[in-house]
Amino acid sequence: MDTAATAMGIVEPGRHDKEARKQALADAALRTFAERGYEAATTREIADVAGCSEGLIHRYFGGKRGLLWAALAAKHEDTALRLGDVAQTATTAEEAIEGILLQFVEMFSVREQLFRVVMSRCMVDAEEGVEYGEMIREKQAGALAEYFEPLVERGILRSDVDIEALSEAVRDVAYMLGFMQLVVFGTDRPVVEDKARAVARMLAAGVDGG
Repeated sequence: MDTAATAMGIVEPGRHDKEARKQALADAALRTFAERGYEAATTREIADVAGCSEGLIHRYFGGKRGLLWAALAAKHEDTALRLGDVAQTATTAEEAIEGILLQFVEMFSVREQLFRVVMSRCMVDAEEGVEYGEMIREKQAGALAEYFEPLVERGILRSDVDIEALSEAVRDVAYMLGFMQLVVFGTDRPVVEDKARAVARMLAAGVDGG
């Protein structure tokens, strides 16, 4: 197997490692959906890219739709971990909120085409829109609340801050900047990042514990 395939996490045929195969299929799906679009991409293509049997997609994910959402959930979990790193190292409210917003901008910038696919699916299928909304509430707002709570204990955020409201506000601003500004409107990334910093200053002014 070549080095490019290895870097993508492709699983060699015959390797009996369920988790590795699932990860390879998820990575292959994200790449294929982004390049080809959801409708045009086939499970056979995805399986070929992953170096796995097409039947594993149905066994592990129930088909193409299940694979899309499972792969997307995994990426949101990865982003949530990165947000945690930002919050843990922050020394001010502005630094924490700015770092989180910029991390979201990074996520949307790197996976712009994928998010076009996801949002188009949500627009044409109300059920998928609800499913995605539940996912980001769980993976993003829920994670942010966990990360903000220690900042209250450290005195970085005010003790009377509504953590849930702050988490949802930061998440919503992040999606407005990352998706609407960067992906939909095509605003240059440096401009979006400057807006993120400005919003962070405003939000921090209302919750700063210092």
